[in-house]
Amino acid sequence: MLVLTWAARIKSQSWSFKDTVSIGNVAHLRNLLSEIVPPLSGRSSDLPSPRYYPCYGPGYSFLFHTQTNSCLDPDGYDNYQAPMGPDGPLFLRRMWTGGLFDYVGASPALDQVVECVDRVQAVRRMGSSTFVSINRVFSGLEPFLRELRTLVYTNEPYTDTALKATKELEDLGSGATFGTPLNVFKTQFTLEQIMRYNFLTYNLHKIHYDATYCRSQGLRDVVVSGPFMVLVLLHYFTSRFPDLAVRGFRYRNQRSCYINTPVSLRIRGGNGEYDLKIVGDDVLCSGKLTADVSSECP
Repeated sequence: MLVLTWAARIKSQSWSFKDTVSIGNVAHLRNLLSEIVPPLSGRSSDLPSPRYYPCYGPGYSFLFHTQTNSCLDPDGYDNYQAPMGPDGPLFLRRMWTGGLFDYVGASPALDQVVECVDRVQAVRRMGSSTFVSINRVFSGLEPFLRELRTLVYTNEPYTDTALKATKELEDLGSGATFGTPLNVFKTQFTLEQIMRYNFLTYNLHKIHYDATYCRSQGLRDVVVSGPFMVLVLLHYFTSRFPDLAVRGFRYRNQRSCYINTPVSLRIRGGNGEYDLKIVGDDVLCSGKLTADVSSECP
């Protein structure tokens, strides 16, 4: 009942954030991504701006219009869109389970002011957990991106089993039919890299930097954030296929990805449709990407 009351209230609200596409944030992110997935030549100085993204690559919206962190839950996450009751948070834990990007217009230019309108689109119960889906529309002179992100809230302990998913993301979960990838790259994430991404995105969620807290919650070590895994996958794709313009990406975060653990990035597909995965002992993150070759920026 408390979740339903909160859902009715939160879905009637919206938030509007303005931010500027700044060269500092973009440069720091590109340097970080090129450490994890170096350019094919092996020298970061040879990393060009992808043809279709002079300053705002796929997934770069995670850098901007961040939460204020003015009111944090005990796990360090901003609670402005978290299920709340009269006495405080209704859930102890949350994980970013998936989302999508739909590019509908020209990407913004450097120093351009971009507005993001943010609202809770859906609240769904699944067993003892609650899924909250947030719709974000980004506009410069015109709308250019719609993003959907889904978080699961739960009081159950963290586990290394596959995260539950909403119906829209269930079909992204199977690795059995992936087949032979076109491209494979092996890498791993360090704590320093995760911290740098946390700083860039104003992320204070404790599971992404505090190993002691992680172990107290049943996690083996610090966890790589879901958005960062998505950004690494998108960077890997655009660095290997610079002549393809990304139009959409639908993804699911399936299991915890830990620091200092070997993983492989994989791409498979063609003709404008690609499957992307991060794989450790099992599939950690997977997504379906649509792209085309065009003279117009997305």
